[in-house]
Amino acid sequence: MSLSPELIDFIKSLFVVAFGVFAGLLLAFRLAWPKIERFLVGLNVMKRPKAVGKETLRTSAYERLLLLIHRMDVQQVMQRNYSNELSADQFQQVLIADIDAEFEHNYTQQLYVSDTAWLAVLQLKKYTIDLIRNTASQTRSVDSFVETILAYSSQKSENLNLQTQILLKKELNA
Repeated sequence: MSLSPELIDFIKSLFVVAFGVFAGLLLAFRLAWPKIERFLVGLNVMKRPKAVGKETLRTSAYERLLLLIHRMDVQQVMQRNYSNELSADQFQQVLIADIDAEFEHNYTQQLYVSDTAWLAVLQLKKYTIDLIRNTASQTRSVDSFVETILAYSSQKSENLNLQTQILLKKELNA
């Protein structure tokens, strides 16, 4: 059985057209793929951040507030700022300024934590500053100031810093 020359020409033409269509589709796909890929990635990114992003921000806020509580601890503040060249009043001002700066640096974290947690941090800040002010008014030197604070801290049965840390951890894990 022999193929007629017209049939052979038809098959050649069909092959050329099919090859041309295939090459055109391949070229179009290669040109369009980066846009398609960006679109698909954009869809995935838009789906995830709302669920994961809020939880990440919340967790980060609790972490930062735990660090703030640690940095507002009166012993930590005194360690960072100790200088026996200062008077008790000057030392008091330095300590309060340090606590205020730490607090201001973390002020926006209240957006991501509960009102209870934020109020606990505010109460801790107020308590710590009041402790510093009351102790500074009773002492004249930095060393006696530090001794008075340390003695008061060791006598106190409840530790407000620890209680606030526990509250934050419980809320984060709830």
